[in-house]
Amino acid sequence: MLRNILVTLIFSGCGMFGGDPGVEAVEAARTQMKTGDIPGAAAAMDAAANENPESLDAAMGAAIAALLRGDTDAADAHMARVQENAGERKAEVLVRRAMIAQQAKDFDKMRQYGEASGLAPGLLLAGEAALVDGERDDARALLEKVAGGDVEQTAQAYLSLLSHDDPIVAGLSE
Repeated sequence: MLRNILVTLIFSGCGMFGGDPGVEAVEAARTQMKTGDIPGAAAAMDAAANENPESLDAAMGAAIAALLRGDTDAADAHMARVQENAGERKAEVLVRRAMIAQQAKDFDKMRQYGEASGLAPGLLLAGEAALVDGERDDARALLEKVAGGDVEQTAQAYLSLLSHDDPIVAGLSE
């Protein structure tokens, strides 16, 4: 399951940072991934990050490669390295860091990065982290800020559970 999510992120997430010098290297790694050469693609993503240390695309690819190896610390380090220079894409980097924190089961960081992003997916992750900590009021406040597509539908499902009169049903949100 995690591998499928990460492969999806490779195909949908790495090209989102325009004007990036690591794009060509990441595209080559994507081609390897499409042919099923996951180890080769991971190595190419790592090489792209080493050759283009300021590249958001390359950092994203290297973070995904690290996650495929189960190394959440390395994945977060790649994203942290490019966060400050991400400009208008900083919020997206924060969402990715929240996702990495979720994989690491570091729910404090998951909440911190998700909330700091201000984006709907990040706020959803922050709300989920609050639920894990049993902070229903905080979770409700975060989830009420979520707007947009499938993410909003998920937030509404949580809010529906949280608002239920039966405390057992409300507890299912956690």
